[in-house]
Amino acid sequence: DFHIHTCFSDGSVWPSFRVDEAWRNGLDAIAITDHIEYRPKKDYYSKKVNLNTSYEIALKAKGKRDMIIIPGTEITRGKPFGHMNALFVTDADKADVKDQLDALEAMLKQGAYIIWNHPGWPDDKCTMYPLHEELIAKGKIHGVEVFNDIESYPISFDWINKYGLHPFANSDIHCSIEEQYKATRPMTLVF
Repeated sequence: DFHIHTCFSDGSVWPSFRVDEAWRNGLDAIAITDHIEYRPKKDYYSKKVNLNTSYEIALKAKGKRDMIIIPGTEITRGKPFGHMNALFVTDADKADVKDQLDALEAMLKQGAYIIWNHPGWPDDKCTMYPLHEELIAKGKIHGVEVFNDIESYPISFDWINKYGLHPFANSDIHCSIEEQYKATRPMTLVF
């Protein structure tokens, strides 16, 4: 699951809880992708907390379990940019800048893998804007969520074929998995 949130953005659980529930669900890898711009609990944090803290806690919680914890963050802006997850980042704090393209570039300089999140949210219009075409043409978007939480975006399969993007199915979970899903959670198979 390459799109999950903790209490360090707008999620309701601690990062170690995310690790435990993913392990119980049989996942081999998760990415902590807390929002940069939306941190409603920030006033409760100590000065030691930064945009990398949730990953650091999750990595420690993993312990000796054979599981991969991927450092990431979510760049959250309005359309046409939308929401982008940056995975495999070394310092999420560097994306905390005003301009969305500067934030994306800061993550790409760290070798980030970029996923365009839930392209149909919030207006149920999956629109490939010229900005997306430009970013894809420049190799700055690598994947797209074809499934997010309980929503699917069938048109994004056309984009995957046309542009050579990788498909993702993620939970974008904010509460506990058990609260949200009665059966199984969305997940991406990686070979």
